[in-house]
Amino acid sequence: MSISIVIADDHVLMRQGLIQVLSAEKDINVIGQCGDGIELIKQVLKLSPDVVIMDISMPRMSGLVAIDKLLAQRPQSRILVLSMHDELEYVEAMRDAGAIGYVLKETSSEELIDAIKLVAEGKSVFPAQKKNKILWLFKLSTSIL
Repeated sequence: MSISIVIADDHVLMRQGLIQVLSAEKDINVIGQCGDGIELIKQVLKLSPDVVIMDISMPRMSGLVAIDKLLAQRPQSRILVLSMHDELEYVEAMRDAGAIGYVLKETSSEELIDAIKLVAEGKSVFPAQKKNKILWLFKLSTSIL
C-alpha cells in the first residue's frame, strides 16, 4: 500500500529536500506541495492525501489556522507537523488543533519516514525527546524549590 502525501512548507529548498527523501521510499508518494496555508487547503481538498506534512510558520495562513480550516472541511485528514519549534506551547497548540503528529525538523529522515507511516495508520506521534525535555525542565524547576 502506498501512502500519498501533500507537503506544505514556505521554504522551497525544504520541500525539495523532503520530496527527494520521500521519493526514495517505494511506499510513499508525494502527490502535492505548496508554500502556504491557503494553497494547502486547496490541494488537500482536491488531492485527498493520506497524510499532510505541514509547517507551522507559513505566509498567507499559519499552520494553526490552516489545520482548523482543513479539518472543518475534511475531518479525516491526518496531519503531521514538521517544525523547527520545540517549545511545548507549539506542540500542544498543534495537537489541540487536530494534528496527530509533531516532528522536529532536526529529526533524521528515517525517523520522519517512521512517523509518516504511523500517522498514516492513525497513530499519534509526538517525539520522545520532546517528552524528555519537558520532564527535564520539570525536574529542574522542582529541584530548585
